Amino acid sequence: MEYLYQLDIKGKAKRELKAILPDHIRKELTVALLELRNDPYPANSELDRELFGRYRLKINEWRAIYKVNEQDKVVTVLTIRRRNRATYLNVP
Repeated sequence: MEYLYQLDIKGKAKRELKAILPDHIRKELTVALLELRNDPYPANSELDRELFGRYRLKINEWRAIYKVNEQDKVVTVLTIRRRNRATYLNVP
């Protein structure tokens, strides 16, 4: 199958994804990340203010924060975090 975008999950985000428990949440998040290869701009994904140019994927209480390079057609997952007050602080 041909995808519109490549998916690049950075090392830190890979480690964060592997650490997510329970397994069914990790699998659900993995499937959603893979879907970004065809649609990197799902509804309500764009972030603003200091995170302008970054996007989020919401799965249950988890957030994957990523950026999209339109020129190279690459979605880069920067971090995966549990939703709390500090979720959007110090995002790479």
